[in-house]
Amino acid sequence: MNTATASYVVLPLRGIALLAWTRDRPRPAVAGPPLGAGRALLLVQAVVYGLAGLLLLVARELMVDVWPWPISNGLAQFYAGPFLALAYCCWRYATRATVVEVLPLALGLLAFTVATLAVSIRHRSLFSASDLASWVWFGWFGLGVLGSAWLVVRLARPSRPSTSG
Repeated sequence: MNTATASYVVLPLRGIALLAWTRDRPRPAVAGPPLGAGRALLLVQAVVYGLAGLLLLVARELMVDVWPWPISNGLAQFYAGPFLALAYCCWRYATRATVVEVLPLALGLLAFTVATLAVSIRHRSLFSASDLASWVWFGWFGLGVLGSAWLVVRLARPSRPSTSG
C-alpha cells in the first residue's frame, strides 16, 4: 500500500471509526458561562460551511462559476474537505454546554477567519466589487471574525454573581 492510498482511503476510514467509537461517550461537566446564543452561531456556521462543502464536492461546476475568484473543478473539490471539516466541528461543538468547552474551536475559527480575511485583502485584485460572491465572501468571514471573537471575549469577562438567594 502506498502513501496516497493511506492518505485518501485508510486515514478517512480510521477517522470515521474513531468518530463512531467516541460519539456517545459521556463528557465531564465543565464550569463556565453557558454557551447560550453561541450554540446558534455554531449551528449557522455548520449549515453554511456544510452546504458550501457539499456543493463544492458534488456540484463543482456550479461552484466554479460562482466562486469569487477563478478556480478549477479539481480545486473546488479540494476546497470541499476543509469546508466539510469546519461544518462538522461547528456542529459537534454546538452540543457543548459552556463557552469554556468551545474555546478550542472558537480560537481556531478566529485564527482561520482572520487569516482568510487578511489573505483575501492581500489578494484583493482577485475579487471584483461588482461581484456578489466577493461581497458574500468578505461579509461571511467578517461575521466569522466577530462571532468567534465574541465567544473568546465571553471568557475574558468576569462571571456575574448569582442573584438568586
